[in-house]
Amino acid sequence: MKTKEIKERILWIPGWGLSLIAIFITAVLMMIISDIDAKYGYITYGVLIPAACFFICWKDPKSVWYVPLICNLISILIMFDEGFLTTAGWIFLITVWTLSIIAAITGALTGRRTGSH
Repeated sequence: MKTKEIKERILWIPGWGLSLIAIFITAVLMMIISDIDAKYGYITYGVLIPAACFFICWKDPKSVWYVPLICNLISILIMFDEGFLTTAGWIFLITVWTLSIIAAITGALTGRRTGSH
């Protein structure tokens, strides 16, 4: 498949679908990288989820209302890990949630300005 065909297919996927794809890809990468060291897995999560929120909302600015919530479903599962409920864990989760919301809003504003929707 050519790159142009792939881009055209991605443009037709709604924001919620791209969010689920982002969760799946991030979860797989997180599991692979966490085998090396758990903190690198969390760093991967902390970088990829806000980036995904930005690009999804850039593509579909109306999805800014639900993309950060769907993309952060993994963090809800992380919260159930008893060993993670430390001060550092909560700071990490709140930081990722905040970055996701800021990235989604920034992506939506950029998408509206460039008329990508």
